[in-house]
Amino acid sequence: MTGPLRLLVNGQQYFKSLASDIDQAEHQVYLETYLLSRDAETEPVLAALDRAASRGVSVLLVVDGFGGRKGLEALEERWSRSGIRWQVFAPGVRVFSPRTWRRLHRKLVLIDHRLVYVGGINLIGDHVDLNHGPLESPRFDLAVRTSHESVVNQVRRLAQSTWWRLSWSALMHGRADANELRMLWRRLRPFLRRPLERPIAAGRRPIRLLLRDNIRHRHDIERAYYRALSEARHEVLMAMAYFLPTRPLRKRLCNLARLGIRVRLLLQGRVEYWWAHWAQQALVEELVEAGVEVYEYRRSFLHAKVLCVDDWVTIGSSNVDPFSLMLSLEANLAIEQPAFAQDVLEVLTREIETGADRLQPESQRQGPQAWWLFWARRPLLALALLGLRFFVMLSRRATPRG
Repeated sequence: MTGPLRLLVNGQQYFKSLASDIDQAEHQVYLETYLLSRDAETEPVLAALDRAASRGVSVLLVVDGFGGRKGLEALEERWSRSGIRWQVFAPGVRVFSPRTWRRLHRKLVLIDHRLVYVGGINLIGDHVDLNHGPLESPRFDLAVRTSHESVVNQVRRLAQSTWWRLSWSALMHGRADANELRMLWRRLRPFLRRPLERPIAAGRRPIRLLLRDNIRHRHDIERAYYRALSEARHEVLMAMAYFLPTRPLRKRLCNLARLGIRVRLLLQGRVEYWWAHWAQQALVEELVEAGVEVYEYRRSFLHAKVLCVDDWVTIGSSNVDPFSLMLSLEANLAIEQPAFAQDVLEVLTREIETGADRLQPESQRQGPQAWWLFWARRPLLALALLGLRFFVMLSRRATPRG
């Protein structure tokens, strides 16, 4: 798809497209990322950012202070020489201080107020994993490139307000210059005087931006999921890197499967974080028993966050877990276009067929060790669920009301 809406599979396609668009930027490049790495696969994008800054384009980067801290250490000096400006979201995390757990998890790019990238792909190579080392096969992830006017306008407003808030916070903590803040305010003031867009229900527009924050958009992404699932008629396919669903969501998926609607889940098959893996194992068992097709992706790490319901698709940064739905700043695109939905379904189906194994109900599992494994894993499942519930409790205390 080469029109105003393009699906990008993995960093290989994403970085090539992004570097090309940055090289054509004339005024401004704004980029948000959770993870950051200087490696062979991201170097074309980093070099394009350097070139853009050298020809006078305003290059603004926002990096999460936890996920991107190692990458920042490697790039701060280079960016200072290039004239690239950056802000750090919430530097530092304290284990026993839940308020510091809030993260900027969005993956967004805005170029010249005319072009937007939204998805799950960080500025880190497909074969690079900061916790597990080099990967033999590329991490599986998706993103969308669009020039749709309403989405561009939404992201433009989001980018300006985010940069303003972070600049103000940096000034209050002695990390910014007051003159720069005054210049920023003069640029933003005419824009901020415009009336706010009224929220429109998901599905009323062919493409729209879904946000998650702790103020105006605390449940927008969740509500979009539930609304789409309530209207499912033929097929549901979800690919989710971290899948720790609430009981209402599990019940809805089970009910759809019992009604004869095909429901497929593509989930993380490799153990990236043990508690998340075992909690997921515990929560998906009832789905398997209800007839939901659950596949574990094993070829590499799964990082995509996608939900397809008939002709409706959402792709973005939000997982179905407490981290995304209660703490993080997230951004998804909701798209209702049959041709695009078919493209996404084909990509996901190919990954299921070539890189995943289907989970069987416990009653159908075979092998001499099946009985022993069934009982040996019980304590791990219980411990993981206990840890999940404790995390949710702390997360709720950390989330401000408003």
